[in-house]
Amino acid sequence: GEYEATVTVSDGTDEVTDSVTIQVGEAPAGAPQLAVAVKPKSKTVAKRKRQVGFKVTLRNTGDAKAQSVKVCAKAKKKRLAVKGKGCRTQNIQSGGKRTVRFNFRIKRAAIGKRTKIRFVVSGGGVKKQTATATLRVKR
Repeated sequence: GEYEATVTVSDGTDEVTDSVTIQVGEAPAGAPQLAVAVKPKSKTVAKRKRQVGFKVTLRNTGDAKAQSVKVCAKAKKKRLAVKGKGCRTQNIQSGGKRTVRFNFRIKRAAIGKRTKIRFVVSGGGVKKQTATATLRVKR
């Protein structure tokens, strides 16, 4: 919220009083603000399945364009491999939304296990955010 404060500065002889307004906890005007969502949150696939896809949706609720936002997919290399580029760059208009699809190749080591996939969103004047999804491969 917005807070009003009165500040008095003194050097022994002169005294200056001034009122100051402080903005706390909200994004400053003209800043992008991203909401990150992953679909599906968790997925169970059969043993024979070779590939699986996840969608990351970025929604800019701020009042400025989010320029060159980096979306990276991270998972255990032994179990999953990202098909294509592991990191992708997006520009998102104010009030706009972008969907990035990541496909993963399922490796033999993933069979019978749960694997956590992290999607890290950074850059573009927004704070770093992480969204997670879980993949379970049946025995």
